[in-house]
Amino acid sequence: MKIELEGACTVERAAEIRTLLLGALAGHEKCEIGFARVTEVDLSFFQLLHAALHSFTRAGRTLTLKNDLDPQFATKASRAGLKRIAASG
Repeated sequence: MKIELEGACTVERAAEIRTLLLGALAGHEKCEIGFARVTEVDLSFFQLLHAALHSFTRAGRTLTLKNDLDPQFATKASRAGLKRIAASG
């Protein structure tokens, strides 16, 4: 499954993004997430990605983060201590 996130990935959309990620976890062995069209992020977004990475790993499934996260957002992830997410920028 391929997911291309877009727009603001902030607390206002956290429930929507969480539902999308849970659906991918429930229905697919592999999932790839792209960030090229993401225009805004906050800590809730990084927390969701961090939790998704752990959930996929625990379930024996693969979650790939495309290397297209805006560098300014990757810096925010790095500052939050989320190195694997920061590496996707």
